[in-house]
Amino acid sequence: MKTIAGRKLKYLDYLRKFPDCPCATEYKEVTMDAYRWEKDPMDETAFLPLNIIKTPPQRVLDENDLMCKGYGLSMFSSLALAAAKYRKLIDKFRSAERERKQEEYGSKIALLGLDKEDGLKGDHHSSSGHFTFHEYEGVDLQSKTNI
Repeated sequence: MKTIAGRKLKYLDYLRKFPDCPCATEYKEVTMDAYRWEKDPMDETAFLPLNIIKTPPQRVLDENDLMCKGYGLSMFSSLALAAAKYRKLIDKFRSAERERKQEEYGSKIALLGLDKEDGLKGDHHSSSGHFTFHEYEGVDLQSKTNI
Protein backbone atom coordinates (compact mmCIF):
# COMPACT_ATOMS: atom_id res chain seq x y z
CA MET A 1 0.00 0.00 0.00
CA LYS A 2 2.10 2.88 -1.26
CA THR A 3 -0.76 5.08 -2.50
CA ILE A 4 -4.44 5.55 -1.71
CA ALA A 5 -6.68 7.32 -4.19
CA GLY A 6 -3.60 8.79 -5.84
CA ARG A 7 -2.02 10.04 -2.58
CA LYS A 8 1.61 9.01 -2.11
CA LEU A 9 3.17 8.39 1.26
CA LYS A 10 6.10 10.49 2.49
CA TYR A 11 9.40 8.59 2.59
CA LEU A 12 8.23 6.29 -0.18
CA ASP A 13 11.81 5.54 -1.26
CA TYR A 14 12.44 4.02 2.19
CA LEU A 15 9.07 2.29 2.50
CA ARG A 16 9.49 0.50 -0.84
CA LYS A 17 12.26 -1.59 0.75
CA PHE A 18 9.76 -3.38 2.99
CA PRO A 19 7.00 -5.65 1.72
CA ASP A 20 3.44 -4.59 2.61
CA CYS A 21 4.59 -1.40 4.32
CA PRO A 22 2.41 0.00 5.67
CA CYS A 23 0.17 -3.04 5.93
CA ALA A 24 -3.15 -2.52 4.12
CA THR A 25 -5.10 -4.45 6.76
CA GLU A 26 -3.75 -2.41 9.69
CA TYR A 27 -3.48 1.16 8.34
CA LYS A 28 -6.48 3.35 7.57
CA GLU A 29 -7.31 6.98 6.86
CA VAL A 30 -8.92 8.59 9.93
CA THR A 31 -10.34 11.82 11.24
CA MET A 32 -9.43 12.13 14.92
CA ASP A 33 -7.47 13.99 17.56
CA ALA A 34 -4.03 12.55 18.23
CA TYR A 35 -1.31 13.41 20.73
CA ARG A 36 2.47 13.28 20.55
CA TRP A 37 5.43 14.36 22.63
CA GLU A 38 7.05 17.56 21.40
CA LYS A 39 9.73 20.07 22.20
CA ASP A 40 8.61 23.63 22.87
CA PRO A 41 9.57 25.35 20.72
CA MET A 42 9.53 22.64 18.08
CA ASP A 43 12.71 22.17 16.08
CA GLU A 44 13.34 20.95 12.53
CA THR A 45 13.08 17.29 13.64
CA ALA A 46 9.62 17.66 15.21
CA PHE A 47 7.82 15.75 12.46
CA LEU A 48 10.59 13.55 11.14
CA PRO A 49 10.40 9.80 11.75
CA LEU A 50 13.09 8.33 14.01
CA ASN A 51 14.63 6.34 11.16
CA ILE A 52 15.15 9.58 9.24
CA ILE A 53 16.63 11.45 12.23
CA LYS A 54 19.04 8.73 13.34
CA THR A 55 21.84 7.42 11.13
CA PRO A 56 21.96 4.50 10.91
CA PRO A 57 18.28 4.01 11.64
CA GLN A 58 17.78 2.92 15.24
CA ARG A 59 15.70 -0.05 14.16
CA VAL A 60 18.09 -1.27 11.49
CA LEU A 61 18.22 -4.82 12.91
CA ASP A 62 14.50 -5.23 13.58
CA GLU A 63 11.89 -7.10 11.56
CA ASN A 64 10.35 -5.50 8.49
CA ASP A 65 7.17 -4.37 10.28
CA LEU A 66 9.21 -2.55 12.92
CA MET A 67 11.44 -0.97 10.28
CA CYS A 68 8.28 0.17 8.51
CA LYS A 69 7.00 1.77 11.74
CA GLY A 70 10.35 3.55 12.14
CA TYR A 71 9.45 5.64 9.06
CA GLY A 72 6.15 6.77 10.60
CA LEU A 73 5.37 9.10 13.49
CA SER A 74 4.56 7.95 17.02
CA MET A 75 1.23 9.20 18.29
CA PHE A 76 -1.29 8.42 21.04
CA SER A 77 -5.06 8.18 21.02
CA SER A 78 -5.51 10.29 24.19
CA LEU A 79 -3.75 12.94 26.24
CA ALA A 80 -3.90 10.78 29.37
CA LEU A 81 -2.26 7.80 27.64
CA ALA A 82 0.45 9.98 26.05
CA ALA A 83 1.25 11.51 29.47
CA ALA A 84 1.24 8.14 31.25
CA LYS A 85 3.63 6.57 28.74
CA TYR A 86 5.91 9.62 28.93
CA ARG A 87 5.99 9.57 32.75
CA LYS A 88 6.66 5.82 32.81
CA LEU A 89 9.53 6.19 30.35
CA ILE A 90 11.11 9.32 31.88
CA ASP A 91 10.75 8.27 35.53
CA LYS A 92 12.97 5.23 35.10
CA PHE A 93 16.04 7.42 34.49
CA ARG A 94 18.25 9.09 37.07
CA SER A 95 18.24 12.86 37.18
CA ALA A 96 21.03 13.70 34.66
CA GLU A 97 19.87 11.08 32.17
CA ARG A 98 16.25 12.14 32.72
CA GLU A 99 17.10 15.69 31.67
CA ARG A 100 18.86 14.41 28.53
CA LYS A 101 15.85 12.25 27.65
CA GLN A 102 13.46 15.16 28.21
CA GLU A 103 15.52 17.19 25.75
CA GLU A 104 15.46 14.31 23.27
CA TYR A 105 11.73 13.49 23.59
CA GLY A 106 10.51 16.98 24.47
CA SER A 107 8.59 17.88 27.59
CA LYS A 108 5.24 18.92 26.10
CA ILE A 109 2.35 17.05 24.56
CA ALA A 110 0.93 18.36 21.31
CA LEU A 111 -2.64 17.95 20.07
CA LEU A 112 -3.10 17.31 16.36
CA GLY A 113 -6.36 17.24 14.49
CA LEU A 114 -5.79 14.48 11.93
CA ASP A 115 -7.88 14.35 8.75
CA LYS A 116 -8.23 11.56 6.20
CA GLU A 117 -6.13 13.65 3.79
CA ASP A 118 -3.15 13.61 6.19
CA GLY A 119 -2.12 9.96 6.03
CA LEU A 120 -2.64 6.50 7.48
CA LYS A 121 -3.10 5.48 11.12
CA GLY A 122 -1.97 2.07 12.27
CA ASP A 123 -3.78 -0.04 14.85
CA HIS A 124 -3.22 1.30 18.35
CA HIS A 125 -2.21 -0.70 21.35
CA SER A 126 -5.21 -0.78 23.67
CA SER A 127 -3.21 -0.41 26.89
CA SER A 128 -0.84 2.38 25.79
CA GLY A 129 -2.93 4.05 23.08
CA HIS A 130 0.23 4.27 20.95
CA PHE A 131 0.02 4.07 17.16
CA THR A 132 2.17 4.79 14.14
CA PHE A 133 1.06 7.38 11.61
CA HIS A 134 2.40 7.47 8.04
CA GLU A 135 1.95 10.88 6.42
CA TYR A 136 1.02 11.55 2.85
CA GLU A 137 3.42 13.52 0.69
CA GLY A 138 2.88 17.28 0.93
CA VAL A 139 1.22 17.19 4.38
CA ASP A 140 2.38 19.68 7.03
CA LEU A 141 1.31 18.29 10.41
CA GLN A 142 3.28 20.92 12.28
CA SER A 143 0.80 23.55 11.09
CA LYS A 144 -2.01 21.51 12.67
CA THR A 145 -0.35 21.29 16.08
CA ASN A 146 -1.35 22.89 19.39
CA ILE A 147 0.99 22.36 22.35
